[in-house]
Amino acid sequence: MRRPQVLFLLSIDTEESWDWSGPFPESSWCVENVQQLRPFHQVCYDLGIRPTLFVDYPVAADEKAVQVIRDLQRTGHYEIGAHLHPWCNPPYYGSPNERDSHVVNLPTEQVDAKLSQLVRLLKERFGVQPTSFRTGRWGIDGKVARLLKKHGFSIDSSVYPFWQNEFFDCHDAHLEPFWASLQDPQRPAVAKDIFEIPVSVGYNWRDFHRANRWHRRISSRGLSPLKPLALAWFSHWLRKLYLSPELTSAEDMLGLIDQMLANGRRVFHMYLHSSSLIDNPNSLVANHNAFHETSRALAAVLSHLKAKADVQCRTLGEARAQLQELAV
Repeated sequence: MRRPQVLFLLSIDTEESWDWSGPFPESSWCVENVQQLRPFHQVCYDLGIRPTLFVDYPVAADEKAVQVIRDLQRTGHYEIGAHLHPWCNPPYYGSPNERDSHVVNLPTEQVDAKLSQLVRLLKERFGVQPTSFRTGRWGIDGKVARLLKKHGFSIDSSVYPFWQNEFFDCHDAHLEPFWASLQDPQRPAVAKDIFEIPVSVGYNWRDFHRANRWHRRISSRGLSPLKPLALAWFSHWLRKLYLSPELTSAEDMLGLIDQMLANGRRVFHMYLHSSSLIDNPNSLVANHNAFHETSRALAAVLSHLKAKADVQCRTLGEARAQLQELAV
């Protein structure tokens, strides 16, 4: 039997760290976690991975962090993308809050101004026009998509499949890369303006959409006293799985890969945050010995995938060039 041909992508939200239990800071953050990208480069290099770094404003404004990323750039193995955290990306418009931490909730002129500042700084610091983008805290709408096109972006990775909050809903989003509509970026379009590359999310069932319907049913508030989600997880009846070492154990990620391969998926897109390379309470899985555990999980995932498929590791820009003619 012919082995499937697949792509493996790793995107890293390269950003400041701070106490997420506190308020959203316009300052008083720390970017020391970016230093961990130096030893992590050796892990990625040994595995043949070509990461995409979604860099935000505080990182690009810090001389020491910039030097780390410039050194990684020189290896030729990295793509520099943009990551917008509106609370710490000038210009500022009042005190940040939960609602305004999501880019989709901001007025068009504010997003436009913040993107202008972010793109200008990335060009100045790294000598590149970023073409790939991810919103902070996920989510994208037509307003943001049109602004991305205006500012020279051609790739987005803000769609988070099977996820919703009070501000956006990605439950019906495409799971594979697609050309996104500038009116509704979760829907495919004929025009080739923005290429959407979602991160990989699924279930321990082969039919992800059926599993998601069940997951939503048992997530209802009325059933919460019975703790059905916990029962489903611990019984292994139904598990929602993310291709991210921050949220899912290595063992469960291997199960996700098997289900994705059974579904004929050809793009495996893992994500993590630069802050997850240091011990911190925001990572649900690798929050102790974080660097080692994240590196170990990454190696296990790629080894498992290579045992079952012919794998090419790509940056998001390289993936777009390879996939665009095949996309929906």
